[in-house]
Amino acid sequence: LEDALNATFDSPRFEVIDAGTPGWTTAENLINLQFRLLALEPDMVVIYEGVNDTFAMRMDDEGKSDYSNFRQIVNYTPPSATERFLFRASRMYRLYFVSTHQVPSDITAIAAKPLPPEKTLLENLDKGTGKYFRSNMDSMVVLAQSRGIKPVLMTMGHGPWHPSLIRLNNLTREVAAKRGAVLVDFEVTSQPSYFVEDLIHLTRTGNTAMARLLVERFSELDLPFKKKPTS
Repeated sequence: LEDALNATFDSPRFEVIDAGTPGWTTAENLINLQFRLLALEPDMVVIYEGVNDTFAMRMDDEGKSDYSNFRQIVNYTPPSATERFLFRASRMYRLYFVSTHQVPSDITAIAAKPLPPEKTLLENLDKGTGKYFRSNMDSMVVLAQSRGIKPVLMTMGHGPWHPSLIRLNNLTREVAAKRGAVLVDFEVTSQPSYFVEDLIHLTRTGNTAMARLLVERFSELDLPFKKKPTS
């Protein structure tokens, strides 16, 4: 994205910071915006949310307002000084540790509560409104605007997926319209080649298409960006 912006506009000079974290919902990203990202003093923040909140929506009361029906306290003990030394010094010890300890590979494995039975899960998803997703998205937009930061809301692209994600994308559109935020509608441009097997995470083609759509949308808006002359 940074390369695409700087290739399209003469000024300003763009610096893009990838501040997203795999597995985080709008709840974690609201906290992230408040306590980490504001200190970077960005001019603009691009908010791309959706699918991770559908996991919270599978729980009772859509995960609860603080997502405590979805998240749990992470039970993680850092390795001791001796273990860290052995990790560095011995390949055999690393193999032993991995084979004898539970080593989570993603945040969901250590921070999410067990899912309910499939029947309950689907019932919760079907009746979920996205009320906490909407509240968190609205809070992120208001927080950014209160600090003079331009929020850009982007709908999540996807392949065939449960209607709950489509519902959240519609809420993203509603929040953007209500708060006067920039909307970049990536969902409607989605193509099969944009996604890996899970139909959510992006291929290189999908990432390129997302960057191109952002640049195109910024070019249409009345922003203080000076386009490079066309040859």
